[in-house]
Amino acid sequence: MCKKIALLETEVKSKMDSQLIKERLTQQKSQLIELLEEEGRQSNRRILQNEERMEQELVRFKEIIQETEKKTFWRMQDQQMLIEKRASRDYVQQVVDQLEKRVLEKVESRSSLSQVGKAVQSLLNDQVMGKLRHTEDYV
Repeated sequence: MCKKIALLETEVKSKMDSQLIKERLTQQKSQLIELLEEEGRQSNRRILQNEERMEQELVRFKEIIQETEKKTFWRMQDQQMLIEKRASRDYVQQVVDQLEKRVLEKVESRSSLSQVGKAVQSLLNDQVMGKLRHTEDYV
């Protein structure tokens, strides 16, 4: 039995050198650490690049939002001014009623048709055309 143990010990020593294994393990460990460190540096670099890109996109997005808000506000103001200046139905009806009243007064005060025609024409030119031009400026 001692012979077998001695034979096995000799065989094990020839097959496996513990110092060599320790060196190989140390070498593999250092290579693995270098690989991991390099991967970590590359990952950090990519993260920084992505953060910079996100910051740039965020700034661009905020500029677009501000410009859109500004344009929307201006359009709302323009529409509000147009609505305020636009002739309403009540206003148009009131102008028509006033013109009708003036025409009837002119007809009653003048007897000839030519005078009525001239009065209607002058009233239309003075009142309606002036009002329409005024409202067209804002439309």
